[in-house]
Amino acid sequence: MSETLSLRLVAALRTTAQSYAAGDQVAPCVVLWTDPERLWLGVVPALQALLPELFVLGAYVPEQRTGPALWLRCIEARLVSGAPEAGITPVLYLPGIGREQLRAAEDGPPELAALVELQYRGAMWLHVNGKEWTPYAFLVSKYGGLELDVAKDQATLDALAGALPALLGEPMAQLQGRRLDAEFFNGLLAPDATGLLLRWLAEPEAFKKSPD
Repeated sequence: MSETLSLRLVAALRTTAQSYAAGDQVAPCVVLWTDPERLWLGVVPALQALLPELFVLGAYVPEQRTGPALWLRCIEARLVSGAPEAGITPVLYLPGIGREQLRAAEDGPPELAALVELQYRGAMWLHVNGKEWTPYAFLVSKYGGLELDVAKDQATLDALAGALPALLGEPMAQLQGRRLDAEFFNGLLAPDATGLLLRWLAEPEAFKKSPD
């Protein structure tokens, strides 16, 4: 099985759960994945298929492993059905929530109160600079990221945001050693767009009847 970007992301989250000194430190009770701009939200359902211990802050839909803060706290405490078995660290994805909101315990939103204490017993998936991981940072970083060559112009960042679900399924071997830019990311969404346009211009009626 080819190693995909999604598998590398899963590995990074699980590594965070193991990043402690055995014998000197207690294993984290959870991994907190904060995402204030909701940049990863569109790929979380696909990641849940690969990461059974991934739970999401949101509406109460337990069969989709999504629920409010109090329910997530119960997941951590293994008080509700569906919680991971002992020895498996839950990963809690918090869309729209930043690390600073959790740290500001007294001034934070009341609905987050049940999660505030977990930051002291858990681990946070953060860049080495202490900031939240963005998709771009994860792709390019040498420290905990993938060290890929990605352009940083606005067109590329916009294209990356739209292509992220498709990108996660790409084999790492196809991404390494090449320049990833807006054209590449747009190509994941509309492969051979130029060829399709030429076919439509040349034979519009036949194109409409084409199954692809």
